[in-house]
Amino acid sequence: MFDLESMEGRKELIEYCNSDYIKELKNESIKEFEVYKNKLKDHVYKTLTAVRSQKNVDKMLLIDDIGVCKRTINQKASIYQNAPIREFKNLNDAQKKAIETAYNDMKANSKGKFANRYFKLQKQTLTQILPKGGKLIKKVLKRHEYTLIAGEDGESIEIVVIHNFNQPDDKTKQRYVVWSPGFNFLMDGTGLILTDENNRANPIAPLLPFTEYALEKDGDVYVDEKETSVNFTLKLNAMMTEIYHIMRMQGFGQPVLVGPKKAFPNKKDIVMGVDDILVLTTSDEGSDARLEFVNANPDLQGNIDTISVLLSAWLSSEGLDMNSIKFKSDGEKGYSSGFERLLALIEKFQATQDDMEVFKDGERNEFKIVAKYLEVLSGDREQLDSKYAVSTMPENADMSIEFAKPEEIQTRPEKIKMLKEAEEAGYGSRITAIKELKGFKSDEDAIEFIEMLEEHKNMFKAEEVNNGEGVRA
Repeated sequence: MFDLESMEGRKELIEYCNSDYIKELKNESIKEFEVYKNKLKDHVYKTLTAVRSQKNVDKMLLIDDIGVCKRTINQKASIYQNAPIREFKNLNDAQKKAIETAYNDMKANSKGKFANRYFKLQKQTLTQILPKGGKLIKKVLKRHEYTLIAGEDGESIEIVVIHNFNQPDDKTKQRYVVWSPGFNFLMDGTGLILTDENNRANPIAPLLPFTEYALEKDGDVYVDEKETSVNFTLKLNAMMTEIYHIMRMQGFGQPVLVGPKKAFPNKKDIVMGVDDILVLTTSDEGSDARLEFVNANPDLQGNIDTISVLLSAWLSSEGLDMNSIKFKSDGEKGYSSGFERLLALIEKFQATQDDMEVFKDGERNEFKIVAKYLEVLSGDREQLDSKYAVSTMPENADMSIEFAKPEEIQTRPEKIKMLKEAEEAGYGSRITAIKELKGFKSDEDAIEFIEMLEEHKNMFKAEEVNNGEGVRA
């Protein structure tokens, strides 16, 4: 544990914040967010140069616009797709109104949506609640924006240091915001505290103004599980770049001029379309040369099949049917390509019950932070407006939250097939199937619809008979 009251302890803390271990974590975080934001070019380039020469990759036209990661994360992070229902308990009307005002002002739901996305991307994220401009605001922090110091158990958070990843070389211009159960102050890179001595206490002690949303930890304050869609996105774009390069380089015939040297015209006169001619000299005597086209005949289909297997394997690891995606169009109605099917399958990702429990616990912790701020700052008009004013907050103040459960996502053909199979297996009838498919409330509405279908069917049959008799006449 770092002694925050001593210069030596603060210097040790700064040294840890700039250690190779923390820098590696922050670099990884920056990469994850850039991939999530579809800033793929540099990362695809780096992926390719890891297995190819830089000179070779520089000749390629990079494919860097297949943003599978962002699509996947946004679909997985569906907890706040619909506004949750919060119930504030053991509060009087004034206290409840102040709490509700605080939640509205800090845009709890929209910030929760970002927290959910960052949680799915990095398996761990922090939110911070603090007073600013007379109201409470909620910030969602990226993992490269803070450093965590563990408590005695090695997993709980004892100290949070917020600092920029790229600090100035001049230590006196570096800035570190330190939060602990007892302290909150700003210091520079030398360990010198810049905050006035009378304002160095944590205003909501012993609470930290942070809420952690994280998966199960394994003896470390940082979660070490990675989101597979990050590297998968880079590999997919790199493979597509290579296939496109093969198509460009080997999909056309290479013009080759073969013959004795004296048979060739001046080099400046050798022009053909947009490509250079490859000149091969022979030892033959004579004055004639021949022009040929050489084709590489690349196995593009084999490359495409390899990506198809990669897609299937990744979808399987994400809990989807590994046989439900093909890279090429397989003639299935409704999908024009393998990518269209991939995107459709990504939309089936749903929030898990475990995720919901993580966010329920986090929301309850955020409520405690908000309630504590309202209690200790209600009389301080410089920090909180009068609309937040409460005399006290009861010790048994509590909050419960219910998230909308994700609905099962099915295409219309899938739903029709499911209802048909249920009817054939004896688990339903035509009436129940029509009710489900059309959204009817009663059996009578479904029966009326079925009767209408039968009338239309008989009408077309009669018309076919009449037309047939007319032809025979």
